[in-house]
Amino acid sequence: MVGVPFTEYLLEQGVGINFAIHLFKNQIVTLTKAARIAYKPLAEFIQILGVMGVDVVDYDPDELERD
Repeated sequence: MVGVPFTEYLLEQGVGINFAIHLFKNQIVTLTKAARIAYKPLAEFIQILGVMGVDVVDYDPDELERD
């Protein structure tokens, strides 16, 4: 097993953002919690997700049809 120390340098390089995106995409944490993990304001984190092609809203197809 390999351990990686999470230094300030690594966090600045995007490790925190990528980790937060992974957790959010896999529905492990909420959008708000992921933004906190990434140390980004919510609006900025949403923009990052958009650039990465990650859907922020996940509606059930039946729910969309009803709306």
